Amino acid sequence: MRPDLPKRVIQGCVLVLLVMLAACQTGAGDRLAQPGAGATSPALKLVHQSAREGNLKAQVYLGALYASGDGVAVDYARARYWEEKAAEQGDAKSQYNLGVLYARGLGTPQDLPRAVYWFRKAADQGLAEAQLHMGLMREKGWGIHRCPYAASAWYFRAGESFLEKNNVAMAQRALAAIKRLLPNYYLANELSDEIFMYTP
Repeated sequence: MRPDLPKRVIQGCVLVLLVMLAACQTGAGDRLAQPGAGATSPALKLVHQSAREGNLKAQVYLGALYASGDGVAVDYARARYWEEKAAEQGDAKSQYNLGVLYARGLGTPQDLPRAVYWFRKAADQGLAEAQLHMGLMREKGWGIHRCPYAASAWYFRAGESFLEKNNVAMAQRALAAIKRLLPNYYLANELSDEIFMYTP
């Protein structure tokens, strides 16, 4: 084992290899669990064990698996449980997903202030989708007081983050949101200039 590799990277690689091995041995093919198999698949049991031991990648995987129902029954309560475990470890995408679950009341009673809490944690890490949702929450006053200027600032951050990911279309949506709220606001002009400079 290379001493310069972080322990989590090694754990993640081992997890992937174990899951692939179990999937091959059980004939699961591309999927870890066949429809209706639930948590009985040996590969899925390995993922559960790893997630219970605190493996972030396994927790993220299970959160997405139970939310999507890919090979298992959709179970938003389980999705929320695993997303929360991963979110508490700082995973921005899980923090965002948890915000969505709370905002929509999936697997938990709807709790807009809690959704804002998780969107904010993900947005502060630079996740563009969470920044966009923070703009929406501030614009509509859902779970936090309504403020068009704060909403515009979040939309601006989202637009910049989308541009960093080469997603001009989503940056333009963020710009449209700013213009809808405050048509002559300086952030609209700044983002418009950034999009213009970025677009070939």
